[in-house]
Amino acid sequence: MNKKQSYLIIVLFFILILACGCAHTDPRLYGRWRSNNELSTEYYENNAKLNDVQMNALTQIFGKMEIEYFNHNKCKIVLPDNIIHTGEKNIEIKGFEDIMKFNIIYRNEDIVVILYDDPLQGEIATILNFVDDDTYWIYLGGNGLIDLNTREYFSRIK
Repeated sequence: MNKKQSYLIIVLFFILILACGCAHTDPRLYGRWRSNNELSTEYYENNAKLNDVQMNALTQIFGKMEIEYFNHNKCKIVLPDNIIHTGEKNIEIKGFEDIMKFNIIYRNEDIVVILYDDPLQGEIATILNFVDDDTYWIYLGGNGLIDLNTREYFSRIK
């Protein structure tokens, strides 16, 4: 084998590695997922940098959103109307339902990285960190927000 052939084999090997990490789809996502208030709250209590008011608000928000992933890099996001009780006043949060397109830009056995367009912030990459086949979490607080070390967990709806 000459030097040129060796070089070609090495280049093809690295292309193969990159191609395996990048994918257009990931079957782990398919189906319906719901925000898991219990797991998210447990994480906040032990790790997040939240004050009591923030903790109270988040525990009333999480556990309601549902996401259904389809096999054509689309997902349906549903958040029902919600009222947050703060003690001083009630804050109404208007629910919504939306179909969103996304691209998987990287995946491995532990994570799936999706890229999507947010109407307010533009193009955003989000890492779905798989705990197991039926649970993942996403980091909240990036893109210029204060780092409060928060996560939202999602569980598959069976």
